[in-house]
Amino acid sequence: MLLKTMAKTPAAFAKGYDQIDFEAKKEDGFHFKGTVNPNFSTIVKRRKETDPWYPVAKVGNGYGLVNHRDAVKTVQKSIERKKFKFDKASILTWEDGAVMDARWTIKTDQHVKVGDAAGFELILKNGINGHERFSLRGGMKMLVCSNGMTSFDKKSSISIEFKHRESIHDHIKDINHQIDILFDAFHADIQKLKLLPQLEVSQQHGLIIIDNIARIIKLSKKDIENVNGYFTNPDSGILDPDAKGKGLRGITGETRNAWDIYNSLTAHLRDLDNDNPGLADKKRDTIADIFDGFTGEDGSTNFNRLMIPDDRPRRRAKVETVEN
Repeated sequence: MLLKTMAKTPAAFAKGYDQIDFEAKKEDGFHFKGTVNPNFSTIVKRRKETDPWYPVAKVGNGYGLVNHRDAVKTVQKSIERKKFKFDKASILTWEDGAVMDARWTIKTDQHVKVGDAAGFELILKNGINGHERFSLRGGMKMLVCSNGMTSFDKKSSISIEFKHRESIHDHIKDINHQIDILFDAFHADIQKLKLLPQLEVSQQHGLIIIDNIARIIKLSKKDIENVNGYFTNPDSGILDPDAKGKGLRGITGETRNAWDIYNSLTAHLRDLDNDNPGLADKKRDTIADIFDGFTGEDGSTNFNRLMIPDDRPRRRAKVETVEN
């Protein structure tokens, strides 16, 4: 039986390299009820050479198949050649392994401020059933807080994104160069982020800014309470348990800044990812755009504008699912 398109839900994903340790291939024709349609092809897969092939998806004849494990090995080899220090890839799959998300956290010597080490995160996505494009993204990940990937430069952050055509393998050969582009964008992002601590704000105005951003990215009332909890009690150890009570992130009630707001929001998105991986990606991109606006020539003006309370009735946040 062929798989149908499914929303990504907490119950639908699986973790680990074992989930991509299989071989897939494209067979001519689409078999259905004893007939063969030559206008389409069938993706089939198996785990061992002795296992039978079974169908995964119906695709067009021009579909360019990329096996997950081949894609992961290609990226991994490129990282190793650059002699980066990195953690083992975190791999998630959906739709019985047909859609993959693989992530590497690479350690760097970059810091936004003292005590806030920034790592480079590389995200590889691939599908073998036509529901996910092949893409490679890069961005920043706070190594202490594990707040997740956010890149200010969206054009550079998505270095590769291709439909599965037969020519896709020509693009994959250039992956080593693409990682260099992503890493350069990461260093540029760090320089922008270093400007955020300079935008100081009272705790009261910080909460107003959070509320206004929450409206933009459509957070629920419960979500906002979680963000506010991170923001109003920075020394609680919620963001970084090892720093509890040390005052590294300030104390409740004192002057805060845009970097504190950014950390509180992205920490909440990290929590969302724990429940449903990938759900927060769009919200992260929007936050990146907002905070990017704080680092330009009109940065202070854009920041101050968000200190004005929005008294309009709040629309009820919708429960989201992520579609491929």
